[in-house]
Amino acid sequence: MRVINDVVGGVPIVVLWAPGTASALDASSVAGGDDVGAATTFSREFDGQTLTFFFDGAKIVDELTGSEWDVLGQAVSGPAAGSGLAPVVSINHFWFSWAAFRPETRVYRAGQPAAAAPTTAPETASVELPGDFDIAVYQGEKVLGGSQVKFSDLFAQRRPVVLNLWAGLCPICRTEMPELQEAYEKYGDSVRFVGVDIGPFVGLGGEDDARTLLGQLQVTYPAGNTPDATIMQDYRVLGTPATYFF
Repeated sequence: MRVINDVVGGVPIVVLWAPGTASALDASSVAGGDDVGAATTFSREFDGQTLTFFFDGAKIVDELTGSEWDVLGQAVSGPAAGSGLAPVVSINHFWFSWAAFRPETRVYRAGQPAAAAPTTAPETASVELPGDFDIAVYQGEKVLGGSQVKFSDLFAQRRPVVLNLWAGLCPICRTEMPELQEAYEKYGDSVRFVGVDIGPFVGLGGEDDARTLLGQLQVTYPAGNTPDATIMQDYRVLGTPATYFF
């Protein structure tokens, strides 16, 4: 279990996380996914006072009353037993999609104090990629540094990288790409976006289809394709679109 005490919008809140929820993204079935857990969020205001919570290694406890609480915000033992915390609006979101539009989001790490989310990418040598691959650039040569580049070369620019795998005849890509374009227009100066067409590998069109879609949607962020079919295995691609954040 994990506990985070914070104040958001002037409201003292507590985020309670517990294991037991499987990821829907890293296996062929949800049941086989990694345990990523789930979080709930509540106001820390209780009976006219502001509580502070901690995990003592076995249970969630508040410092003021010493009561034990569960992840549903219910006091299960102690002076506050039978009482509940008021829930606040929150959501368990896919980080890769949230971060594309909220890169300034504060990130908490176990055992570390809260800090602002990083705004620059780590040095190239510290970036662990599932695999490297060549990109034949459709558009954005000046941004990427040429008409033929390696994906790993993008990290030399010391910026976060958003990699979107798409296809010219992919219906969902047609819906998603305008949203990526919006993010690019807002954050493109500080985040490197690149779309890699994998249509030939998934039976959803070739280069002509991809270029046509870029034009129809007026997409301007850098895009291209790759001849390296190993990208499908290295990045565990189950379909299009697929987006990765580095």
